[in-house]
Amino acid sequence: MAAPGLREVGGYWHYRFQHQGREWTGNTGLVATKRNETAALGAMSKARELVRQGLTDQLSTRTQRFDAAAEEFLRWHEGEAHKASTARRTKTSFVSLTLAFGNMPVHSITANDIEKFKTWRRQGDKERGAVAEVTIRHDLHALSLFLQYAIKSNWCTANPLEAVKIPSDKNAVRDHVVTAAEEEAYFTTALSPFELIEEDGKKRTHGPFPALHDVARIILDQGMRPDEVMSLRVEHVDFTKGTLRVVEGKTAAAKRVLEMTPAVKSILAARAAGRVAGWLFEGKKKGTHLTKLTNPHDAVLAKIGASFVMYEFRHTFATRFGEAVGDPIALAAILGHADLKCVLKYCHTQETHTSGAMKKYIASQVAVAGQVSIAGAVN
Repeated sequence: MAAPGLREVGGYWHYRFQHQGREWTGNTGLVATKRNETAALGAMSKARELVRQGLTDQLSTRTQRFDAAAEEFLRWHEGEAHKASTARRTKTSFVSLTLAFGNMPVHSITANDIEKFKTWRRQGDKERGAVAEVTIRHDLHALSLFLQYAIKSNWCTANPLEAVKIPSDKNAVRDHVVTAAEEEAYFTTALSPFELIEEDGKKRTHGPFPALHDVARIILDQGMRPDEVMSLRVEHVDFTKGTLRVVEGKTAAAKRVLEMTPAVKSILAARAAGRVAGWLFEGKKKGTHLTKLTNPHDAVLAKIGASFVMYEFRHTFATRFGEAVGDPIALAAILGHADLKCVLKYCHTQETHTSGAMKKYIASQVAVAGQVSIAGAVN
C-alpha cells in the first residue's frame, strides 16, 4: 500500500493533497517502486510548500533524468568555461555524479541523496577507491553549477546542495618543497624500467616514462602549470630567442613569454625535431595532447618512497627562485599571477634560508651599533 498522499498512475508516483479547500495533484516523475516512495514523499512535500507560498507556477517542473540533463549541461559548460582544463575537470566529476544520480529525475534529488554521495566517494568501491576531501569538493562544486543550470531549465525549483556542507580545501594546500634527493630519485626512476609489487602480491614492471620526466622537468625549471606544459605546441617555442609562450590561461597574466633554461630548451628541441607545428606532448589519439600523467607519477613515487603531487614541482620552483633571486614581482610574472599575494602561497622558505637571512640581519645591526658607539666615543 502506498504512503498517504501518493498513488500509482501510469507506472509513476503521483501526489494528491488538500490546501485551503482545494485539491492539488501532480506527477513526481518517479517510477512507482517502494525504493522511490521516500523521494516521492519529498517531492509532494516540496509541492505543498510551493502552494503554501503562492508559487504554484513552479509546480510545472519538467521531469528530466539526471544522466540526460548532465549531457546537455556539459555541452553548455564546455562552451562557457574560460579554460579547457576547467571543462575537463567538471566532466571528470560528472563521471561519478552520473553513476550516483543517473536515472533519478533532477527535481527529486535531495540533500540527503547528496550526503549519501559524499559517503560513497569517501568509502569508494571495488572499481573506484576512496578519494580525498578536495576531490569531493570539486565534485560538489560541479554539481552546484549543474543545479543552477537545472533551475533555469525548469528541471527543478531549488538547489538541495545549499543544505549540504561542502568539504573545506584547507587540507589541500600544497606546501611540499621537493628535496634534492627526491628530485634526483624521481627523474632517474622516470627514465628507467622498474618493478613494483601490486596489491594482489604480483610483481609488475613499469616505465620508462619519458613524457613524465620531461613534463615534470619543465614544471620544475620554468614554474609552469602541468596543463600549460602538456598543451605546448611547436609553434609556441622560439629556439633562436630561447623563449616559449604560454598562450592560454584564465587570466591575462597567465599568458606570458618565458626564457627557457638549457635543460628545457634541450628537451623541447628533441621533441620538436623535424617539425614546424603540432603538439609537443602528443596524446594517444591522433591530433590530441596529453592531459594527465597521474598513473606514471604515482608509480614513480611508489618506487622512490615519496609523496607529493606533480603541481608541487611548481611550488618548488617558486621557493628556489624566491630564495635565489628575491624578486617577487618577477616571480609573479613568471608564475602567471597578477596578484603578488598569490606568490606567497607558492614560496615555502626553508629554515636554512631564513637562518642565513637572520644572520645577515644580525651582522648588519652589530655593524650599525658599532658605528654608533664609535661616533659616541668621538663626540
